[in-house]
Amino acid sequence: MESAIGIDSILVKKEWIHPDTGEQKSFKCVLGCGISTKNYSEFKDMYDNAIDATLKSCGIDKDKFIYCNYDFCKIFAQCGIPIHQIFWRNISSSIEAVNIFYTLFRKDDTPLAFGRLERELKHKLSNSVLNFDELVEKHLNNYFPYVCVWRIKDFLIKNGITPMLDSFQGRITEAWEEISDIPIHVYPSGDKCNPLISTADIALQLVELRLAKQKKFIQYGNFRSVLPEMNNKVYEYSISGYHYRKIIPLHSKNIRVKDRYKHPIVFVFKDKNQFISSEALKNEPTMDTIFTFANMLDGCVKFFKSEEDTQLIQNGDYAVYFSDEGKKAIETLKKMGKSLKSFDISTISKEVKKSV
Repeated sequence: MESAIGIDSILVKKEWIHPDTGEQKSFKCVLGCGISTKNYSEFKDMYDNAIDATLKSCGIDKDKFIYCNYDFCKIFAQCGIPIHQIFWRNISSSIEAVNIFYTLFRKDDTPLAFGRLERELKHKLSNSVLNFDELVEKHLNNYFPYVCVWRIKDFLIKNGITPMLDSFQGRITEAWEEISDIPIHVYPSGDKCNPLISTADIALQLVELRLAKQKKFIQYGNFRSVLPEMNNKVYEYSISGYHYRKIIPLHSKNIRVKDRYKHPIVFVFKDKNQFISSEALKNEPTMDTIFTFANMLDGCVKFFKSEEDTQLIQNGDYAVYFSDEGKKAIETLKKMGKSLKSFDISTISKEVKKSV
């Protein structure tokens, strides 16, 4: 696996008052970014060097391998250092291409709520069409990374490029059917454990910042103009009404995204504490060690939540626990025949600190 593309996406929402008419205006779209490289192994080293150089110039000590937009925004808020810009200058020469994807729909369009399978089954739907907000926020915002893969699937297949996606969820579409045979690797919290997805995550924020500063809209031609460091290696793709048939759900069945998770998976067994959610725990310093460990393995991190997760376990996967509660759960799984290499969080922390 040498050639690869890391993809992440965000929902963009803007509101403003028209200066002449005083009319309330709004804009909403899903924006995706794919960072590609011809040699993933080399890119990992170059990413590491870029992070080192960026943090050094900011006078910040490095405490993990992967930094995401969330981390950079915290640094900017605390120090006022334009760290996104600095990192981009350090990493841009290591990127083969930047691929930008954006939705471009008319607000009064009402595509069908479901595709051919629901029609073939003759199901009666409470709502037969989707409005603009439902299409953008309820559906595409949740599974846009794979829509980006579909948009350039022929190029990816022809060149043997492996897609690495931040995790997503959502319904099966014709677009998904057309790429289901491609070996897609999904990384839950990919911006925290995969260098290509991390770079895509940071690039999305950078593009938004530069577009706003230059008072440019999200439209064709503007993305290339705000990323001059790429020397025109920026490719822009719209997802418009022309693509409705491919991107609306075929039926109510969801994609089994877990089947695409990149192994080895580092399963996290957190205590059953109602005050600490998995989402909140992701941004705690303790988790940085686990995400760094997953990056060292070229794997991903998954909070162990249910019996269904038991079926994901493969030989070579890992388990990290915080207390005896988690340790006992792992021991039970091992008695069931599940092969897991388990670590106490303090043990894994010592191993990671030797490498950072």
